Amino acid sequence: FALLLPETGADAAVTLAERLRRDVGSQAVLHDGVVLHFTCSFGVAQHVAAMERLGHLLGAADKALYRAKERGRDRVERDA
Repeated sequence: FALLLPETGADAAVTLAERLRRDVGSQAVLHDGVVLHFTCSFGVAQHVAAMERLGHLLGAADKALYRAKERGRDRVERDA
C-alpha cells in the first residue's frame, strides 16, 4: 500500500505511520479459533524537487520500508 499525503511534512507522516503501526499491532483477529496479531512496517519519504517522477518518491519510500524490515520489522523508517 502507498499513502500519498499532500501538504504533509515528513515529521507528520512519520507520526501518522507510527500511530497506524501501533493501532494495527493492538488489534487481535480471531480466525478458526486462533487469535492472530499483526505487525506492519512503514517507509516514509518526502517529495523533493530532485524527484522528477512519482516513481522516484515511491522508490525512496520503498528503500526506507526495506530498511525497516532489515532492522527488525514492526517499525517506521524515514528516507535518508
